[in-house]
Amino acid sequence: MEPPLRHGVDCLSFTTEQELVELLRNVPMMDAGTVLQMRRNALAYYQRYLTPEAVVGEMEKQGAKLQRLRLNGEYVSVELLRKKLLANGIEGPLPRS
Repeated sequence: MEPPLRHGVDCLSFTTEQELVELLRNVPMMDAGTVLQMRRNALAYYQRYLTPEAVVGEMEKQGAKLQRLRLNGEYVSVELLRKKLLANGIEGPLPRS
């Protein structure tokens, strides 16, 4: 992710299985205020970088510099798109790049 999330600021991260185990042991003991602030920071990160508006805005900023773009869509969104297309009389497979 760009910019990367920061451990203890807007996420809890781990690299190894042992780090994950330690993290899971310590989470219940975390201060409620710290958890609340991390939640706020994670939501702010999402609003700034991950909402559809933020992603499209970044693509618009990049403009002609973008040589190739690949977007991943999760299954639910694809199914919603299929339903909307069918409701408008558009049938067949979704286009692929």
